[in-house]
Amino acid sequence: MKLFTIPGQHEYGGKLFPLAISAPECSLPEGCKWARGVAGELSKATFEHGAVLVRGLPMSKPEDFDAVVSAFNFPNFSYADSLSNAYRINFT
Repeated sequence: MKLFTIPGQHEYGGKLFPLAISAPECSLPEGCKWARGVAGELSKATFEHGAVLVRGLPMSKPEDFDAVVSAFNFPNFSYADSLSNAYRINFT
């Protein structure tokens, strides 16, 4: 994974927060394949760093975002479980 820095990024206990990762330049299907391949590493990095920012995935509409999120194959965190009072619109 290719790391980069962002303004305001901090270091706590030797770990960057958030960890910033640059996705490869690719098509949406290739981006989904990349997401499936790095899901375990991203999960571990999120635990170690507290948050991970991934930039550069080829997403231009809600359906693209849904495809990438689904490719990570992480367990669903339902809106009802989030304790959020925000209004939600489902696009996918």
